[in-house]
Amino acid sequence: MPKMSKLKKLELYGKEAREYIESMSEGHEQPIVVMDGFDAAIIGIIEVNRYPIAVYSYQLMIDVLVVRDQMSTDEASEYIDYNCDISGKNYPVILHQGCLPISFRVDTNLFLDAVQEQPASPDSRQLALPL
Repeated sequence: MPKMSKLKKLELYGKEAREYIESMSEGHEQPIVVMDGFDAAIIGIIEVNRYPIAVYSYQLMIDVLVVRDQMSTDEASEYIDYNCDISGKNYPVILHQGCLPISFRVDTNLFLDAVQEQPASPDSRQLALPL
């Protein structure tokens, strides 16, 4: 079986993600707001005030622009920041990996010493919510 191109993988995943979003829109007064051209960057749905909202991965959005539109990562980042980072009622959410507020970070040294005799390794000193 021949290897599938990155562009074809993005198209297939985008189609599946769009179908999922459309199925989740059923039964709601308005369809879920999506960003055109970034279906492959959809990573899920959250519910705010009983209304489903599409969630996108910032890194996957960059990947879409790099693969599909042949942009550099800097160009893709600038494009997304300027054109896609909008807010409003029921607008999609873009998750930026590694950009969690400090309140979501936990210094494990505060409690690991009481549980373990060995100190935590430098890599395990901060816990962050996984994507």
